[in-house]
Amino acid sequence: MGLGHDRLDELVELMLDTVCSRRETIRIAGDGYPAEVVKSRFLELNSSHIEYALYRMQDNTTYIRNIKK
Repeated sequence: MGLGHDRLDELVELMLDTVCSRRETIRIAGDGYPAEVVKSRFLELNSSHIEYALYRMQDNTTYIRNIKK
């Protein structure tokens, strides 16, 4: 499928940064969410979710400048 190890590494790094964050609020698409809720949702993800996200990112025609925003 050609998902790319670099993109996978970026997603794993983003997830790790989020789950290990000590902030009370995490911003997603400009909105603040309780960190514990975001962490809980991230920890529910499995390999199928990640594969789907990578697949959708591959199909995206808009350049992704900053995956963390």
